[in-house]
Amino acid sequence: MNTQLVTNARDTSSIKRYTDTPSSSAPFMQLALLFVVLVIVVALLRHLGKGADPDLRAKLRSLSFYGVLAVLALLVLTGRMAWFIALVGGLIAGISRLMPLLIQFAPLLARLLGGSIPRPQESAQHPRRSSTSMTREDALNILGLEPNASREAIVEAHRRLIQKLHPDRGGSDYLASQINQARKVLIGE
Repeated sequence: MNTQLVTNARDTSSIKRYTDTPSSSAPFMQLALLFVVLVIVVALLRHLGKGADPDLRAKLRSLSFYGVLAVLALLVLTGRMAWFIALVGGLIAGISRLMPLLIQFAPLLARLLGGSIPRPQESAQHPRRSSTSMTREDALNILGLEPNASREAIVEAHRRLIQKLHPDRGGSDYLASQINQARKVLIGE
């Protein structure tokens, strides 16, 4: 009878041991639940923030900021910040690997999400001109010269401006092409 009690006691302790340890899917379920809650909160904030006045939008932003801080503080206090840091590191690594693909499919993603990608437009300050449309007066104005400027003055003004405004030195492609075009018009090359 004693042996039977010992085996029963051993059996119940082994059962208790297996039920006390959480299953390996519990952290995954917690992460999935957290993700679902975050998606719902973000969608709710976006929905509320679209038609709201600026004061309400500012309050929602500050509330969400303080909410994120509270969650981070809770993670630090409960000692669960390590998995969050690992998760952020994994997300950064994954996004950096997917970035070329995301850039390639950006127009498609924008259409799917209902937005549009802004197209570069010609600036009113720098309208496109054909190479033959620049007049001698325009060229003199671009290089900052007088109408009776010599060839040496033209070359010197071109060199001075192109050194300042060349694209390799942080200048604009447009301005460099205008400076080069002005030199060609004035010298007649």
